[in-house]
Amino acid sequence: MSAPTVCPGSSSVAYYFWNISNAQQWLDGGARPAFQDIGPYSFQLQEFRYQVAFDEALDTVAYTFHYFQTWDPGASCAGCSLADMHVGVNRAYMAVLASGDGSEVPLACTLLPALIAGILQRLERLVVQTGVRASGAAAAAAQQWVASRFSAITALLSAPPGTAVTGAGYTLGAEQVARVRAYMARLLQVGALGGPALSPGAGGLLAARNVSDWLTGWADPLLSSALFGGVGATPAGRVALGIGWPSLDAPARALNKTVAELSPKDHPLIFAVNMSTGKRYQAQPTEVLSYHSAEVLPPRPRGQALGTFSGLQLGLRLRRTDVRRAFDATLGRSVPLSYAGRNLMGAWNETLTYRSPTIITLPHFYKADPAIALSTGSSFTADPELHDSLSGVEPSAGFTIQAAKGYQLNHLVRPSDVLHPAMWVPETSAGGMWAPSHWVRSTFVIDDATASSVLAILRLQQNVFILFVYALPGLGAVMALAVCSCLFGTQAARKARAELKVVRKSRAAPLRLTSQELADMKASQQRLSDSAWDTGEDFRMAAAWKRNA
Repeated sequence: MSAPTVCPGSSSVAYYFWNISNAQQWLDGGARPAFQDIGPYSFQLQEFRYQVAFDEALDTVAYTFHYFQTWDPGASCAGCSLADMHVGVNRAYMAVLASGDGSEVPLACTLLPALIAGILQRLERLVVQTGVRASGAAAAAAQQWVASRFSAITALLSAPPGTAVTGAGYTLGAEQVARVRAYMARLLQVGALGGPALSPGAGGLLAARNVSDWLTGWADPLLSSALFGGVGATPAGRVALGIGWPSLDAPARALNKTVAELSPKDHPLIFAVNMSTGKRYQAQPTEVLSYHSAEVLPPRPRGQALGTFSGLQLGLRLRRTDVRRAFDATLGRSVPLSYAGRNLMGAWNETLTYRSPTIITLPHFYKADPAIALSTGSSFTADPELHDSLSGVEPSAGFTIQAAKGYQLNHLVRPSDVLHPAMWVPETSAGGMWAPSHWVRSTFVIDDATASSVLAILRLQQNVFILFVYALPGLGAVMALAVCSCLFGTQAARKARAELKVVRKSRAAPLRLTSQELADMKASQQRLSDSAWDTGEDFRMAAAWKRNA
């Protein structure tokens, strides 16, 4: 790998977190959320480029680059550190919750592919040849699992969240759906899920984490419990899964492949570059055969009994006509590979990117639909100069010397049927509210070397301006005066020569002078010797005198 090129310029990014100061009161339905704007937490950015290569025509360039963020306490808020705790919306939880229309109990439908993926990965280690590390085969079980359902941004505010769970999207019967609900309710009501709500180790709709965790991520204990079968004091309290395959040798045939991996030892910045070859059979699990729990499930809140189930029959008959999807093993759900409806009323719909109803606006909801900000129950005042994008351009040369842009991440938060059924939402927004997570402002300023180059260009431009506006016109005036003087002098000399030529060509007859005229001519000759001849008459008189002499 070639030596990296450090890109010039000074770039920084500042994060401002919307801390929810009354989170528990909001979840209990006693008060609207109170948002505190805390920041900035600033980082210096550097971009390193590797393997830069131009094509033959120098039209395109290809390179690998990495961004590095370095914590800058001097540019951050006074007393701020990466250990500061903030309460905000748990995006990972929101992402899996979105598949259940705001209900926790269908989380199992979302997480089951991840459960199967974990089993497949363990199975791969048994059937794949020794010494070859395989990755990616487990995703085949969920590539076409669940079709995500999303609506327009403003439509979500007026539509109440759905609480009914149907098997239409999963090819399940009513009994199987009931077992899935029981499975998820069991996970939610088991103890030891990371501590009390909003404690540093807890998960759920809202989370209390430090700045470092918010920026780099963490493992949500509630999702981890569901992903790995729940938490129980004894093995009997855990979830047991049986996987059915279409044939006895289907697992080995599905995993028949060769894998090449570029080792990180080649360069510390290479994390994983995988290439797969070989024949791959599309033999995927057809059903989950069993689920059991030794403990009796408690009654469901609001008097709706869940009952006791000893088994789970969940079909995984995948529809082959679905659009191909990528699988996010961390969040445990399929991710569509298409984008639509990105721009809407000053907000960018990034629902498909973040796997839950998510919009990006300018900070403080600047230029967005007022209904989006009103759904929070709070007032947000934006500074147009601070919260809009800008570019600083040097007017003479046209160089961009600085730039800044900001954006804010917002998630649609709804009451849920098990953990947070009483959460406060505005009366006009039965479908939930848009809760801001954080906003970011990134800036760019040219470095000293580039600034010196721009300054040299501006000075050259100034010198050229002086040359063309002042020096050249002045020199031109002097040259014009000299030319005019030369022309006038040449014209006078030319006139005198012309007159002399006329005299020389004269055909006048010789004059006969008297004695008196001859005396006068001699006197005139004497005068001419003392002064220059300046008239044609003097020439003629002198010529006549010579002829008579």
